Amino acid sequence: MKSTLLHKQIRVAKFNSKLATALVSHDLRLQSKEEIEQNTITSKAHLNKYTFKGKEIKTENDRKQVLSYVNSLYENDNKNFDSAKFRKTKFKLKKWIENDKTPEEEKNLYRKLLKIADQHQNRSISPQNAIETLLKTSTKISRLNDKKRTIEALIELHNQKIDMNIDSDSQLNTRVISTLFKIPSHNQTPLSGEEQEEILNGYYETNFPNYEIIYSAVHNDETLGHAHNMINGKNQITQKYDFVEAQYQYILNKIELPGFPGKYSKCSAKQIKLFGELIQQDFYDFANSKVESKNIIFEKKQYNSKEEKALEREQIKTDTSKRVANREYNTATYLAEEKQKNSNDVKALITQKSELKNDISKIENAIRNTIDFAAEYAATAVKRALVNFKNEIGLLNKLSEFVAKNIGNQAKDMQPNQDQKDKIENAVKEATTTKYKS
Repeated sequence: MKSTLLHKQIRVAKFNSKLATALVSHDLRLQSKEEIEQNTITSKAHLNKYTFKGKEIKTENDRKQVLSYVNSLYENDNKNFDSAKFRKTKFKLKKWIENDKTPEEEKNLYRKLLKIADQHQNRSISPQNAIETLLKTSTKISRLNDKKRTIEALIELHNQKIDMNIDSDSQLNTRVISTLFKIPSHNQTPLSGEEQEEILNGYYETNFPNYEIIYSAVHNDETLGHAHNMINGKNQITQKYDFVEAQYQYILNKIELPGFPGKYSKCSAKQIKLFGELIQQDFYDFANSKVESKNIIFEKKQYNSKEEKALEREQIKTDTSKRVANREYNTATYLAEEKQKNSNDVKALITQKSELKNDISKIENAIRNTIDFAAEYAATAVKRALVNFKNEIGLLNKLSEFVAKNIGNQAKDMQPNQDQKDKIENAVKEATTTKYKS
């Protein structure tokens, strides 16, 4: 029996705690009662299965504790620490080290202070001792007062960090990875949600053992059983947030890729796309090795065109996001009406997408550009990135208001603070007014 499968990764950055909370709430069924009743078959809720760090959990309180644990991974004292001032003081010391006129004794003091600040975050520094050392380096010190103030500021901030939970790594690094394994309904593959969970967890445990699986969930309260899990993006050996790089190195070691750079961050857009396809194929190969005895062969579907692929993806998205009628609270008449309504919605969508075939490539380009500028604005907060984002979301809105709305929401979620979120939201509103549509 040949079948396709859906294997999906959502990499959640360190600044995006709201997205992590939303994913956990979905996976562990911790949403509101109304949302659960709208999207699941509640009479089957008892068939769901949840594990936390490899051990099965039973109660709702257990699941809430898992959510608290994931939230704790995003907690730090960064907002209470003047990291900008800390960077500026270190930069001044580095400039003095690079200056040929700075005496070597002074340079050695600055190098020592920077090394402690960067590598010994639990070691306090005495400002008095540092200033005394500075004064002993030369009988005449240029810009003495400026240097004393800078050293004192660096030491004060460094000592302050010791008692704080400061995350100095880039907030764009991946903190957790949410994954999904689901078999589309038209395949009619006899593989249970529990079996899918075993394959999903097995793939990451086998190939990426340094990254802990925080939890996994089997959803049997929908029309099809399927599995989710969430992976800790912090390498347990190196203590770095390098999951994406680990995946890239895994592929490089497994497959010869001429012309590919040594690091993922150096890849071109085309190389990143190919890397994603190779990861997907690797998961297919792993899954196939686990279902040989069941006479199942997973293989990617081949499409005749990009338009056909985009159309089917939209249909799958529509199908999987339909309301699943709650059998405990709805009548047979209501079910019949919902079934007909959903059928009509799909037909209308197919018609609409057929009419937009010529615009598919334009939509794809606009999506990529819009997300790129949103990410740039999240990282830099520069006005130019915001202006470019506004222009691209306006163009995307002309092509598809539905897509523009969803991409706008994603762009807002990417922003690290409320001010940037508000500016992105205002840009979307302005870009989708009549003057942009015309």
